[in-house]
Amino acid sequence: MKESIIKNNEKYLIEELLDKLYYKPKPIILCLGSEKIIADSLGPLVGYFLQTQYKINTFVYGALNRAITTENFLYYYEHILLMHKNQPILVVDASLGTIEKLGTIQIKNSGIVFANNKYAKEVGDVSITGIVLPQGLQCKCLLKQTKLALVYDMAQKIASAIFHTFKVLY
Repeated sequence: MKESIIKNNEKYLIEELLDKLYYKPKPIILCLGSEKIIADSLGPLVGYFLQTQYKINTFVYGALNRAITTENFLYYYEHILLMHKNQPILVVDASLGTIEKLGTIQIKNSGIVFANNKYAKEVGDVSITGIVLPQGLQCKCLLKQTKLALVYDMAQKIASAIFHTFKVLY
């Protein structure tokens, strides 16, 4: 599975998305995370930008006003599978990584593993993750140390790249 890592370069992000989505039907977009924790708000911010700023012509699940978190994920995921049979899913989420990769955006030609206390499930066909915190932090209070500017900037770049990719392909 090829993984692409792009740091702050929207042009390469668009090229990678074009490569990953080229032969696929138009996907729905699933933006995961919570608007209550800055470190986990990347997905909801991307969903918000896609719905309000770009008014993208596809279904977008997860935004600031209706975040998809571990508590309500199963409800939304079952709804998506029922309403969008055989339609690919593009998943957007925040993630942890090495300190050197902080602020980078990863694109994979596969989904992500979404887990809570009840289940762990691979979700999606193509995934975009933004590394917002270093892995292995011992104190959950450090989640609050994530810079909003970092997450906001990454969300803008991801939303713009998705929009421009969809403009070309669909």
